[in-house]
Amino acid sequence: MRAYVLEADDTAALREVESPSAGRGEVQIRVRASSLHPHDLHVLSGAARAYLEYDFLAILGSDVAGEVEAVGPGVSRVKVGDRVLGLQRSSRVHNGTFAKHVVLPETSVARMPDNIDDAHAGMLGLAAIAALTAIDAAQLGACSTVLINGATGGVGSYAIQLAALRGARVLATARAGAATDLVRDLGASTTIDWTTEDVANAAADGGGADVRLDFVNIDIDALLQVLRTVDGRIATDLVSPRIRRSADAGGPCPERAPNAGQTLAAGGNSWPLLATPARPENGR
Repeated sequence: MRAYVLEADDTAALREVESPSAGRGEVQIRVRASSLHPHDLHVLSGAARAYLEYDFLAILGSDVAGEVEAVGPGVSRVKVGDRVLGLQRSSRVHNGTFAKHVVLPETSVARMPDNIDDAHAGMLGLAAIAALTAIDAAQLGACSTVLINGATGGVGSYAIQLAALRGARVLATARAGAATDLVRDLGASTTIDWTTEDVANAAADGGGADVRLDFVNIDIDALLQVLRTVDGRIATDLVSPRIRRSADAGGPCPERAPNAGQTLAAGGNSWPLLATPARPENGR
């Protein structure tokens, strides 16, 4: 099969390689669509060596949408012919999705809804799971106000929709114009133009937030003042967990999480591939 591979000398190219076979608990997928993330660029550049093992020849790629072509012993949730989407979430760069076929554990695959096409399903895995994991880690609910920093990126745009579906009030950072229109269409009630406004001050002036989802700043002290309660929560895919306390107390919601002031590295806790290095300052 043809695959986009990274060789030991950091050369990336299309190569003919052997198709992988499904083992016990695994699913072989005929790839129809995938997508490119900052994580994939970190793998390609070698930056991901800080948190992943490279096994050459290394097939690149994380997300996948396609059809099941074979299943290994013990697979029961999907069958040959099913349209599926999935995510390669191994801590080893080797069996990626930029290929004709990929083999994934059954637990990393889900049947595709009939109303989703391959192109859209091929963009869901990494970014959507990062957003969902961050929201779950922050225990975001209907009685929450959330600031989403990096709202126009892949993870941020999913996070807006998921937060709005949970009934949260969403403050989102976005440039004026088309980006602001986008985040409002996705469900943000308030926007902050990070190019002309001080994000922390603007959020605080708007009443602050119970939760900050930050997909931009690796410094977890940045924007800390937007949290309006002593048990405000921060979730990010950029840093390791550590405990912080905000300066203010009080707030309208009666129920609070027991992990007061905790910074939660959503990606690092649940999905190793999400623990990516910091993005540039303008990478919102």
